[in-house]
Amino acid sequence: MSDLVKTVLSVQFAEAFHPWLELRELLRVAGDNPKMEVQGQPLVIDRKSRKQRVILEIRALALQQEGAQSAKEAMDSALSLMSQMQEVVTIPKIAWLRYDGIFIESYTLPFHELVDFIKRSYLVINPLTEHATDVGVTLDQQDNEWVRHIQLGPMKASQLQSDFLAWPRDNLPQQFVFLSLGCMQIKEMVFDIDHIRQFLEDTINWQEKQAQEILRYLHERGV
Repeated sequence: MSDLVKTVLSVQFAEAFHPWLELRELLRVAGDNPKMEVQGQPLVIDRKSRKQRVILEIRALALQQEGAQSAKEAMDSALSLMSQMQEVVTIPKIAWLRYDGIFIESYTLPFHELVDFIKRSYLVINPLTEHATDVGVTLDQQDNEWVRHIQLGPMKASQLQSDFLAWPRDNLPQQFVFLSLGCMQIKEMVFDIDHIRQFLEDTINWQEKQAQEILRYLHERGV
C-alpha cells in the first residue's frame, strides 16, 4: 500500500456555531442593525506535537493531520475531536462532509521520465501535452449526494513539502506518484458521530481500493 502522508476532514455547517450566533445578536443590538453579520478570519490552531492543524470558521471546521501512522489512527483522531467538540458546544446541522487522503508511491525513475510515463498513461499526446515538463490529472465522480475527487501526477519531495505539508517530513523519496483521494457527501443532516464514523470508514475503504487500482494500472503499464 502507498504511504499515507496527510488527511483532511472538512465539515461545512448549515448555520453558524451557536457562540457565533449569540455574538451576532449582541453586535446587532450594539450596532442598532438587525441585519449585521459576523465576519472574521479563520482561527488556526496547531497541535504541533501531533502534527495536527484545526481550522475553525463561523460555519465550518477542518482537521488536517500529518502525524498519523495509519488510516485508522487518523480516523480515530478525527472522531475524538468531533466528540469533544460536541460535549462543549451545540453543533448545528451539517451541510456537507469531506474527507481527503494524500498518498505517495515511490518510483526510481528520474522525474522527467515519470512525467512522460504519466502523460502516456492518462493523456492523448498532442502538441499541447508533448512538451509539458509537469502534468497532473484531476477527476470528479458524482453519484447523487456523493462526489469523489481524484488527483494524481508525478511530484518531487520539495513540492509536496512546500505546497501540502505544514511540518517537515523526513525520508521522503525524491520523486513519486502523488495521489489525492477524497469523498464528499452533500446532504443536510443532524450532527451524529455514528454517521461521521460510517462516512469515514466508507471513504477510507474507497481510498484504499482506488489507490490500489491506480497503482496496479501503472505497474501493469511497465513502472
